Amino acid sequence: MIFKEIERNNEELRERAKLSVIPELGNHFISIDDFTINYILMDEDEIVGGIDFRLSIPEADLLFIYIRKDLRGKGYSKTLLDESLKELSNKGVHKVFLEVDNTNSKALSLYNSYGFKRISVRKHYYDNGNDAIIMMKEF
Repeated sequence: MIFKEIERNNEELRERAKLSVIPELGNHFISIDDFTINYILMDEDEIVGGIDFRLSIPEADLLFIYIRKDLRGKGYSKTLLDESLKELSNKGVHKVFLEVDNTNSKALSLYNSYGFKRISVRKHYYDNGNDAIIMMKEF
């Protein structure tokens, strides 16, 4: 597996990630502003998944973590979190925040296993009426 940052000027790789990993999200991920950082996980030349953060050093917000649908359940999310948290720490980040749908038990379990702590709830946050659980990890 290859873990790498998508550089801002690499439009080809950014488009491949959008089309191959989560086309259903379209332009709602992989921002290219000065505050967002995008990492991907590749198996040879195939994009497996990615993770996006908004940086405000010494903090960051996890915006999206995504694995290709046909490759979910194989531990790739853990690889993305392991590698990206190391990279963020190297960049001076000491806290990571995220929000997750309160009914997404797989994501909640993953984040809990990484030491993310529940700090707040946004009631009826999502379009479907579900609450958003706000979580934070310090390192």
